[in-house]
Amino acid sequence: MTQSFNTTTSMGRLTLNILLSFAQFEREVTGERIRDKIYASKRKGIWMGGPVPLGYNVIDRKLVANEVEAKQVRQIMQLYLKASSVPELVDELAKNDSHTKIQQRKDGGTRGGVHFKRGNLYHLLSNRIYRGMTVHKGEAFQGEHEAIVAEELWDQVQVKLANQGQGGSSRKVSARTGVLAGLIYNAEGTPMVLTHTQKGNRRFHYYANRYEALGDSNASRVNARDIEDIVVGQLSQTLALGIQVQSVLLDGTYTAGQLHNAISRCRQLGTELTAAKNIRKPAIIRNVLDRVELHEDRVVIKIDNRSLLNAIGAEGAIQPSSSDLIIEREAIKMRRGRALRLIIPATSAGEGMSLRDDKLVTLLAESSEIMNQIMTKTDKSVPTLAAEQGRCRVRMMKVAKLVCLDPYIVTAIVEGRQPLNLSPSKLLAADLPLAWPEQRRVLGFS
Repeated sequence: MTQSFNTTTSMGRLTLNILLSFAQFEREVTGERIRDKIYASKRKGIWMGGPVPLGYNVIDRKLVANEVEAKQVRQIMQLYLKASSVPELVDELAKNDSHTKIQQRKDGGTRGGVHFKRGNLYHLLSNRIYRGMTVHKGEAFQGEHEAIVAEELWDQVQVKLANQGQGGSSRKVSARTGVLAGLIYNAEGTPMVLTHTQKGNRRFHYYANRYEALGDSNASRVNARDIEDIVVGQLSQTLALGIQVQSVLLDGTYTAGQLHNAISRCRQLGTELTAAKNIRKPAIIRNVLDRVELHEDRVVIKIDNRSLLNAIGAEGAIQPSSSDLIIEREAIKMRRGRALRLIIPATSAGEGMSLRDDKLVTLLAESSEIMNQIMTKTDKSVPTLAAEQGRCRVRMMKVAKLVCLDPYIVTAIVEGRQPLNLSPSKLLAADLPLAWPEQRRVLGFS
C-alpha cells in the first residue's frame, strides 16, 4: 500500500495489474459470501429485509401479521375472483379508496399510501409471502412468519392469474381497449378488427382492415385510443345538446315536460360517459351506438334512436324517429412527434384550424397545481411532496418549471395553435431559457 512503483515501465504495469486482479478477486469473493449467507438465511425462513409487504409489520427484524392489513389483503384477493381482470380490480379499489402500505424511509420520509396500480396488484396477488413462505430467485421455503391467506383462496387466485396471463386460454381483451370492437367499419362498410403490435412489454392497439380481404394496397389501420377518444367526445357533446336530442323523437307524441325530462337524462348520460371508468364506457357506447364509419377525411357516428331512448329510460309514450341520429365530423391524420395521430380539427374565428392537444393543456394545469403546492407548503421540500403523492421527484421538478413559460406560448397551446411537432415529452425535455423570445425560438413558435 505504501510502496511506490513506476507505471511507465513494464515491471510497474505488471505490478499494477497484479494488484488490481487481487482487488477484483477479493470483491467477487466477498459478494459470493454475502449471497450465500442470504440464501442460507432464506432457506431457514428468515426474512432478510426490504419493503414490508401489506399485511405485516416488522418487530425485532421478523414479520408479524397486522390483522387490519391482513383483512385488506384477503378482501383484495376475494374481489379479484369476482372481477373480470386486474384493470377492473384497479378501478374497484380506487372506488373503495384503498391505498398501498405506507413505508418509512431511513431519511424520515415516506413512500406508498397511493391508489393501487396494476403492478402493485399483480405483485400482491402472486406474493407467496402471504402463504408463510420466503422466496429466493424463484425458490420458495417455509418461513418463520405466519400465513395470512388460506390455501384454498390462494390456489383459486393463482389459477385465475395463470388463465389470464400472457398466452392463457381464457385471456380476453382488456376493458381499457376494444371499446368499439364490432361497431367500427371502413368507408366501404367492411368491419375493422382490433389488433395490436408489441414493443418490449408495451402493447399498441389499432383498428385495422382485414389484410386478406382487401390486399396490402388498400389495407389501413387507426390508433385505437385516438378513434375511441373521438367517438366518446363527440357522443358526449351530442347528448348534452337538447336540439340534437330532440331530433331523435317523433313530433307530436310527447309533452314539453316529457321532452325536458328526456333531454335532462341525455345530459346525465353524456356526463356519465365522460367520467365513466374504462369498464363502464363500453356498456354505455354499445347501448347507444349503431355503428361508426371511418372515412379518409371524416368520422361518421350513427346513434340508434330506439336504443338511446331505452338507455335513458324514456317514457313509453315517446317513440323514436324513423331516421337515426348521425354525427359527422371532419378528421385528419397528423404526425405528432413520431406517431401518426387521428385528430378532429375545430375552427375558430380569425385563427383558422385549431388542433388543441389536451395532454399539453393538462401538463400546463399540472405545473400550476404543483407550483401552488410548493408555494403553500413551504415547510416541505419537493422530494417530500413527491413521496407523499407517489410521484417521481425528477418529473415533478420538470413539470413545475413550466410555470415560467411565456404567456404567448401558454395561450397558443390552450387555443391549439402550437407547432405540430410539439408533444408533452418534448416540452418537458426542452432546456428552456428564461427569456420569453428565446423560449418561442426553442419550441418552434417563431
